[in-house]
Amino acid sequence: MFFVDFTAYFYSHSPFFLFIFVITKNFRAKIEPLQKYRFSP
Repeated sequence: MFFVDFTAYFYSHSPFFLFIFVITKNFRAKIEPLQKYRFSP
């Protein structure tokens, strides 16, 4: 619940920050499978 409150706080104070957070989260989700494939034996 702390994470939800944390996100709501930044969303109410800086929507742009939340936008960057979502973009970074989606980008990281796309990169992780590539890293697993790259470093897998």
